[in-house]
Amino acid sequence: MSSRRRTGFTLVELLVVITIIGILMGLLLPAVNMVRESARRSQCGNRIRQLALAVNTFHESKERYPGWR
Repeated sequence: MSSRRRTGFTLVELLVVITIIGILMGLLLPAVNMVRESARRSQCGNRIRQLALAVNTFHESKERYPGWR
């Protein structure tokens, strides 16, 4: 018998860790996607407000709407 002890991870330990990481990623991805969608909607709403403000400002200063002659 060898008196040396092997160090390292067994295949089963590695598979367990990979499985746990996969489960955590599966739980995390939907939450990340929801946050991204919320940010996208917020950004879109802000851009629409900015466009409306720009059109109103133009109308007040020129007494016509942009693009109309």
